[in-house]
Order: sequence, then structure tokens, then C-alpha cells
Amino acid sequence: MPAVSKVQQQAMAIAKHNPSALYKRNRGLLKMSKEKLHEFASTKRKDLPKRKNSLLSLVDGDAKVARKIAKSRGGKK
Repeated sequence: MPAVSKVQQQAMAIAKHNPSALYKRNRGLLKMSKEKLHEFASTKRKDLPKRKNSLLSLVDGDAKVARKIAKSRGGKK
């Protein structure tokens, strides 16, 4: 599974190569297998967004569903 954002790819690379530099809140990444860390860390960053919209990730990228959820929660369109 490739990384979905530049921030995720960078965190996985840090966990793989320099785990002592991870923030305390990201120490859970160290429980991942080395193969999975490598898979995420080796993702090309060229076309990745800086951050993934968490609402879109909840609905697997379906923007129409995301807008309906946001509208029902009183969020922005």
C-alpha cells in the first residue's frame, strides 16, 4: 500500500531509517513490519498532496459522499 500523503511518506521514512527521531505520538509506527515501512517510505512524493483530507479518507475518496457528510455535520461545503 503506497503512502497517501507527503507527511505520511516522510513519517514512515523516519520510522524506517531513524526511529529515535520520531515524535512520541508516532511511536506506534515502530510496531509495523519492516516490509510495510519500506512500502510506505518508498512511495514517490511527486504527485502526493501534503496532507490527506481526513473526511475523504473516511469514505475512500468519494467526494460526493464526503460533501454530504460534511453538510450534515454543519461543516463547509
